[in-house]
Amino acid sequence: SGVINWKPNYTQAGLYEFKIVGTDNDPKALNDTKIFKVEVINVNRKPELKTVSDQEIEENSNILLVDVDDKETGRDVDIDLEKITYSCSYNKDDKDSKKVNCKNIRGLNFSDNTGKLNWKPDFFQSGKYSFQITGSDGGNIKDISGNEKVSSDTVEFTINVKNKNRAPSIQEISNQIVNENENINEINLSDNSSLLVDINQVRPSNPNKGGDEDIDLQKIIYSCSFKKEGSDAKYNDCQGYLRGLLFNKTTGVMNWKTDFFMDGKYSFKVEAIDNDKENPLSDSFEFNITVNNVNRPPKLKEISNQKIKEN
Repeated sequence: SGVINWKPNYTQAGLYEFKIVGTDNDPKALNDTKIFKVEVINVNRKPELKTVSDQEIEENSNILLVDVDDKETGRDVDIDLEKITYSCSYNKDDKDSKKVNCKNIRGLNFSDNTGKLNWKPDFFQSGKYSFQITGSDGGNIKDISGNEKVSSDTVEFTINVKNKNRAPSIQEISNQIVNENENINEINLSDNSSLLVDINQVRPSNPNKGGDEDIDLQKIIYSCSFKKEGSDAKYNDCQGYLRGLLFNKTTGVMNWKTDFFMDGKYSFKVEAIDNDKENPLSDSFEFNITVNNVNRPPKLKEISNQKIKEN
């Protein structure tokens, strides 16, 4: 019948030249030939990315590796076997705010070629992060209105990084021995921890850790209690119960000038607690101050001389 029919599939784009020969059945057969071309125009199909599960982790923990692939091929090529190139953007805590490039996140690694995202948030990155990864095959497709647009697909997911509070770490305090009516060496409580990240990245507006801030840069409030050895007394608040002692709960500075009725060995317990809203933590340290007795000689009243007669 000379009828030819063909439905090219999605891998057969190109220019095809056909030759059809028609031959009669005469003993001296003759024939004729017609040549024509069929151009199969490429119809691009956009990638369709696998869904990505949301995650929740604590600070300083690795996320589960995110590996975005095409759902049809399971690889980084789409259904037309075209290479997919990826991009990643995010915003934090506000889903309606403008998303920015994921590479702005400290410690995050993202590959444009493989769609792999890995991240270990540090101790200053708590919050809810909304991610958007887009995969494009580099071509265009037409929308339902016939307008051309980039051939791509997008997947969205969230990573919720929960705050992990760390306790303050009070520097060591030396024991002291003083005499009655002497000043102790001033005691200035402070945190001795060191940050594991560059403070200029964490807090560029104030790139100096204060001694009264803990390792999470949270403000510390101090407390002080004491008891005198040799008694069954419980620990009491230093301020108000110990004559002459001054203690600042904000700065942790303690001064004390003993008087002549305070000899003995005093056991002190100081505590530093951070101002974390959800899980405040503390550290404590104990030290002694021994006050040596200073004896003072009696001082008799002056006695006036007298002059009397015998008997």
